[in-house]
Amino acid sequence: MKEVKKIKVILIGMVLIVTSVFSSGCNNIKYNAKLYSNVGEWIDKSFLNENKVKAYYSNENYVEGVSYPDEQYIYENDAPEKRFFIFESDFEFKKIFVNCEEKIDFSKEIVILYIFADVNFKIDYELK
Repeated sequence: MKEVKKIKVILIGMVLIVTSVFSSGCNNIKYNAKLYSNVGEWIDKSFLNENKVKAYYSNENYVEGVSYPDEQYIYENDAPEKRFFIFESDFEFKKIFVNCEEKIDFSKEIVILYIFADVNFKIDYELK
């Protein structure tokens, strides 16, 4: 249960993945992109823990009924407001995206991971 709560808090720092596909025959759209929201379950938990953004996270040392209520969450004040990662190889991608079943052709595509804090972490973002 503690791990689920931690994941939910991490998901406040919404995980966005944009897979960019370079399109050669399209004059109107320079890139063909896909956006995936709320994909924290795809990503290795230790990677998320090491790459926190400025947000509230569950306190691993919090004990219900023993700890003070205001100690249940810890604010990562020293973390950056956002993080940005680019994956250009299957090797890099599979180290981080351990539960992703999307097939990516890295000879034509790249994956961009953008992590930021969001109070409405259950909203699915869309490209327009």
